[in-house]
Amino acid sequence: MTSWLRCRIAALLLVLLSVSPLGAQAQERPYVDPLLRLAVQPEPARRPLLQLVPGATADSTMARYLLLTEPYAGAEPHIGVFVRLGSAGERALHRHRGLIGTRAASWVTARVPYSSLPALLREPGVRAVYAAPTALPTNDLGGADIRVSEVRTRVGHDFVGITGRGVVVGIIDTGLDLKHADFIDAVSGLTRVHRLWDQTESGTPPTGFGYGNECTGQQIDAGTCPQVDTHGHGTHVTGTAAGSGRATGGSQSAYQFTGVAPEATLVIVKTNFSFDGVVDGISYIFSVASQLGQPAVVNMSLGSDYGPHDGTRPWELMLDDLSGPGHINVASAGNSGSSPVRIDGGHSDRTHIMGTVASGEELEHQLEVWNASYIFVDLWYNGSDTLTFTLEGPSDTVSATTGDGTVVSPSGRAQISAPGERDAVNGDREAFVEILDSDVATYRLRVRGVNSAGVEPYHGWLVDGIAEFRTHFSNSHLVLTPGTATRAIEVAAYTTRESWVSIDGNTYSFGGSRSELGQITAWSSVGPRRDGVLKPEIAAPGSAIASSASAEVDEAFIALTLPDGVHSIKQGTSMSSPHAAGAVALFLQANPDLTPEDIVAVLQATGREDYFSRESYADDAGTVGLPNHTWGHGKLDVLAGLQQIVGTAAALAVAATADEPPLERIPRQAQSVELLRFDLTTGPEFVQVTDLRLTPEGSLDFAGLAVHLYVEPFHVRLLPDGAGGFELEESFILDLQSTSEAWVVADFVHGGDFGDEGRLNLTALEAEGGLSGTPISPTGLPVAGWLRRLARGAVALQLAPSGSPQPAPGTVLPGMAVPLIQLYGTTDSVEPLRMDDIALRSSIADPELRLYVVQYEPGEPPVFPGVAGDTIYRSEPFVSEWTGSVFTDTALALSLPVGAWSYEIGALLSPAAGHGSQVQLKLDPDSVCILGVISGDSAQQLTSPDSLLAGRGGINLLESDEAFGLSANPVRGQRVVFTFGTRPRAVSVFNFAGERVRLFRDADIEGLEGGPARIVWEPIENDRGSELANGVYLLVIEHADGRVERQRLMILRGRR
Repeated sequence: MTSWLRCRIAALLLVLLSVSPLGAQAQERPYVDPLLRLAVQPEPARRPLLQLVPGATADSTMARYLLLTEPYAGAEPHIGVFVRLGSAGERALHRHRGLIGTRAASWVTARVPYSSLPALLREPGVRAVYAAPTALPTNDLGGADIRVSEVRTRVGHDFVGITGRGVVVGIIDTGLDLKHADFIDAVSGLTRVHRLWDQTESGTPPTGFGYGNECTGQQIDAGTCPQVDTHGHGTHVTGTAAGSGRATGGSQSAYQFTGVAPEATLVIVKTNFSFDGVVDGISYIFSVASQLGQPAVVNMSLGSDYGPHDGTRPWELMLDDLSGPGHINVASAGNSGSSPVRIDGGHSDRTHIMGTVASGEELEHQLEVWNASYIFVDLWYNGSDTLTFTLEGPSDTVSATTGDGTVVSPSGRAQISAPGERDAVNGDREAFVEILDSDVATYRLRVRGVNSAGVEPYHGWLVDGIAEFRTHFSNSHLVLTPGTATRAIEVAAYTTRESWVSIDGNTYSFGGSRSELGQITAWSSVGPRRDGVLKPEIAAPGSAIASSASAEVDEAFIALTLPDGVHSIKQGTSMSSPHAAGAVALFLQANPDLTPEDIVAVLQATGREDYFSRESYADDAGTVGLPNHTWGHGKLDVLAGLQQIVGTAAALAVAATADEPPLERIPRQAQSVELLRFDLTTGPEFVQVTDLRLTPEGSLDFAGLAVHLYVEPFHVRLLPDGAGGFELEESFILDLQSTSEAWVVADFVHGGDFGDEGRLNLTALEAEGGLSGTPISPTGLPVAGWLRRLARGAVALQLAPSGSPQPAPGTVLPGMAVPLIQLYGTTDSVEPLRMDDIALRSSIADPELRLYVVQYEPGEPPVFPGVAGDTIYRSEPFVSEWTGSVFTDTALALSLPVGAWSYEIGALLSPAAGHGSQVQLKLDPDSVCILGVISGDSAQQLTSPDSLLAGRGGINLLESDEAFGLSANPVRGQRVVFTFGTRPRAVSVFNFAGERVRLFRDADIEGLEGGPARIVWEPIENDRGSELANGVYLLVIEHADGRVERQRLMILRGRR
């Protein structure tokens, strides 16, 4: 926008603000916030206030108070405003292209094209327009100090107790490092961020808002959310409020820096810190929480010294209206205090003045400017008073009296704005003192009463500038907006860490500016509000706080980075506020319907008073005790707050589960068996179980058993109590108002007698309220265990001749498998069994005879040895003949799984068997011993089959020097098998005319190179797929060693 255009707009706006439009009836002039009025003045008067921010990036918005932003790509500059609308005001906003955001109380947030402001202010439906100034960020051991560690525990990656589960923690800040492990679930690997709204980038805005880009949790997990936190403030704040602390590095332990509510649902708003965006962020977070059916707390570690500090700004009124049951706002008090608590005796910059002047009286405030800069002082006073403000500097003097408007100094380097209009909300008057280009010098600001009763004081705040007041300053009324909203919880800061070891191995601290451990920080803003309302409400740890560090920061400070590389140190009420926000999340988990007033009542009743917090350093200095204007209601105490909310009505109910299993066997082995299952129901607070006792019943001896109790996520071993029962080894926590399923498991080893039965009953339970500490008498005891019986396994054993195809006579070569016996059956046992001492008799005189065993699925064909799979057993050679010698090999032990099983036993013949030998095997089941693998006990055999003799058909074994054999010659069927001692290179079939009718290629030959092989010719066809005619043919075999062998083959098949 050109300077000429801005001047024209400003001039037109000033005319519109001072002259009623012509017409039959003059319209009422809308109230215009003096800051907005100043912003539309011609340059250079408005220049320091107004800043154009292309793309509205957050990191470039922290210098001035009013932003011209581009809400979407290609948009002209818009300015954020708060508008009180009349009956036709909304239509007027739309007509002038205003983007309405949040509606609350009688106000709306809006972003309006800067060029449209003059026309908008002519609309009769517009009653008041306020500028949306910007806020600034207000920048472990803290968790222990507020006693949050006493309301939860951790087992592995699981938190138990009151952890913020089921509560939304919303953060409005500089964004979040979405890849930081503190915000990623340790088990699922998914983000804990349910929604994220980046107000600083164009994209897909959330429903109801016309700017920014929204990301879902699914988009974050997919890596498609472009948001980053290059500032790091938002990541640190979020880690304090709700980080899990599991991120680590550098060989450091995880979970050292866990936030207050580590299982809360996260909703993040990355803002440009304009107050209209902040209010929209609050509305957005509460809307998302309502969709989830969860209560929510919003943390705002941000604020501004601008405004009357009385809770009457539009953004504060809208915040109040958005607050309610289950919707709580928490904000930092600010870092503008100057309490005299520094260990070096110094003080922070003094930025607040106040005084009372009657008519004719004058008070002078010296302002020391440390560095040439822009200086902005905001003053507020009673609407009935008329005051004169004079600024005297080294070069010139400027003065303005109420009603003069803006007066510029002769040099143009300073100006004072003193409009005569009263504020549309609180009825008071506001004035600005600005030094547009200051010297390093002492300025004198004089306030003189012209028409003043001298009853109510005026107040002034140094909003911008490197300077401080030297006279008539006051360390009071310094709490920042928006924490000054009536229904906001505002948080002061105190010290919980003096020093720390950095990643570089050195020890650092914040030097002499720090306060003692436990003392308020010197810079923590003090109250009260200008109207006397107590602020802050509570104090929490704020220096030096360890929390999550964003890896996206452009340049990290090594001195502030902790040894794990993923956490860092910061200080400020920005760090104390998320402690309180996390605590509120825990309060809402205990009672989701708490209102802001309920939370304040809890803090009032439980704020901790100690040596430090009982003393104030604000305008009430000298008073002793709580509440006061420095500490509010004292130090935050999470445990006491939760005790206040849930009372001392802890309860624990025990109930057996309804579906008990039928009678089951207990194996005589080391196997886990469930003996008891029951439910534990708590309410209204979480419960710590300190002891649990199990009493045995029945004949089964439980002595020596390892008994375990499982209650997610706890696994606790139960110890023998000396009376045959068991008791709890260590205490555990049951979650707040939940039903937890528990089960008792015993690890059984062999022992006891068959037929023993018994159970363990839950007969005693000792517990106490996790918050109240009051003993609990559980209801529902005793709970009976499940009856179990110790019993041996049973086996149904069957024998049959092998169902596998037997090799045809004349086709068996040495080492080929001859399937003989099928051994199959079923096992009914809870421990695996082993079949030992299988006695086999052989009828063949073969000194190198071997046996093989193949296991296969019932109903499926077995896999032969030498083909795929190979055998599970192959015996060593043994001498056996049918003279009655018995081959007993105790190594032949077969595993019998539970259910159905099948084995095949066969023979592997050697060349020593002799041509034409026959082989038979005989198995006697009475010689078989079936034992438990672990217990060693004999299993019961349900069937006793007769001895089986298999293989009577006989097998013709080839001579050792024969090259190959034929399954039949002449061939009278539809199939012929060629068997080879060594795999050939190729095999061909020729007719007697010399024509080749069939070529067997490499793929047709079964078997590995150098080993036995075979060819199955079925159907008997030529290479063209036609059936081969009967007749005499010549086989030509090319062996691997180069030899060629020929043999006649006769085919004599009958007609089909």
